[in-house]
Amino acid sequence: MRSLGILLIVIGIGICSIPIVRNIQFDIGCGGYLKSSADACTVDLAKGELDTAIKYLDEHKLNYGYSHLIIKNRQVDVGYWYSRLVAARNDLDTITGEASNLEKSNMLMKLRETLCDEGERGTKVTLPPHIELFPYQWVICISAVLSLFVITGGFFMVFISFND
Repeated sequence: MRSLGILLIVIGIGICSIPIVRNIQFDIGCGGYLKSSADACTVDLAKGELDTAIKYLDEHKLNYGYSHLIIKNRQVDVGYWYSRLVAARNDLDTITGEASNLEKSNMLMKLRETLCDEGERGTKVTLPPHIELFPYQWVICISAVLSLFVITGGFFMVFISFND
């Protein structure tokens, strides 16, 4: 009974780790490239980093829908956010080799303003909330609730086995 309880606790904790893993995967596959694009010192470097991020979004179908389960507004609109990224990428194409350093610098500043926000903790990449869970937020929500029951059941089983 005790080993079954411990197994349930481990399974519940494993299920709870899914959002953490998804966050790390998103940061590696896209978030880091968006930050690098915003910090780029040349237009070509910014294009390359932004292309990689957009490719990741396309491959993982993160280009439409809402990242929130219930509320549907611009802040959680993945399609709107994606279209802003694509528009910023298209703006980078307007800079030619003959552009002045001032034009290039202005374009890089505009890109940074599009990709980043200033917060209490400094500059951070602008992302829809919980984008790392999208499009599986319902599944993750249900599994989180189930994992609470599994963990509670596991603790209950371990507690009962200690009293026997």
